[in-house]
Parts: sequence; C-alpha cells; structure tokens
Amino acid sequence: MKVQFLIVFFLAAVRCQTTESVFDLYPELKRTIDGLESEIKTLKAKIDTRAFLTAWVPDSKTMSKNGVIPFTIIKAMHGVRNVSTMTSRGVFTCEKTGYYFVSFFVTSKSPLILAPVTLAILYKNKYDILARATKRGGDDYETNAAMTITQLNKGDSLSVRARFDGMNVYNTYDSVFTILQIY
Repeated sequence: MKVQFLIVFFLAAVRCQTTESVFDLYPELKRTIDGLESEIKTLKAKIDTRAFLTAWVPDSKTMSKNGVIPFTIIKAMHGVRNVSTMTSRGVFTCEKTGYYFVSFFVTSKSPLILAPVTLAILYKNKYDILARATKRGGDDYETNAAMTITQLNKGDSLSVRARFDGMNVYNTYDSVFTILQIY
C-alpha cells in the first residue's frame, strides 16, 4: 500500500500544472490523508492520557504478617497526579477507571523457622486477591514474580503484602511494582 501511494503521488505530481495540486487532481487522496491524520491524533490523545507507575522498595525490610511491602521509591510515572499513598506506604490509588496490567517481583528470603513459604500477594482494595508470588524453602534470596490484568475504578487501591512474618524483602531494582493502564 505504501508503494502504491508513492506511485500515485508521483504520477499526480508529474501531471500537475503550476496552478493545480495533487489534491485537486485526486480529492479522494486528500480525504484519505485527512482521515488518517484524524485517526493518528485520536490514538495519540488516548496514549497520552494513559497512566503508569513503577516503584522500588527503598531498603531491605523484614515484613510482618500481612504488612504492605513498601514500594515507595517512584522510578517512572506518567498520568498519575496523587502519589502520596504510594510514596508513604506503597499503596497505589487509581485515578482513572480502566483496565490495567499490574506486575510485581519481589526478591526475598526467610529463615525456615519463621516461614517455610514466603508469599507476596497482590491485593485490590485490601481484600480481593489478584495474584501471588511464592517462594518455598531455603533461606537464600530468590526472586518471584506475579502479573495480571484487572479492571480498576477510580479510588480502587492496589498493594502487595507479605503473607507471613519474617519475610525479608530485598531493596531497589530487586523488588519492583509496576502498574500500566492499557485501556
């Protein structure tokens, strides 16, 4: 299609006299181009209004049972105005209703005596479990991840919590929470 367009454009340019334009000879070409420009503007506006946020855990931390993992250091963000609950507690609050891709990975270890299994669980509004990352046995660091797509309404919250006491969460780029509005 691209080659056909260029050939038509070239032939029209050759046929044009000084007072005519390609669009005078081929008005349907002008309508097609105008339509494409309009579609591009609409798509760009949709993309520009989508929200995303990525946050890290600032320091290694030993979690208590059901404690919110503190993804409080924002590394990238667009379209999110109020990040106070994120930067203070690691809880994302949705500002725009839509569908979101949500992922997290947590590098953790736990002494076997305290917790033979470590679970990091993604919650929506404190009670709805959306996904979980599980590590079984061993007291060495291991990275586990979970991801999902979910519908969020304005005011909904997302948080990642430790299921058991004693889960040691490693910091910075080893534990990351990302929320991306996809629709």
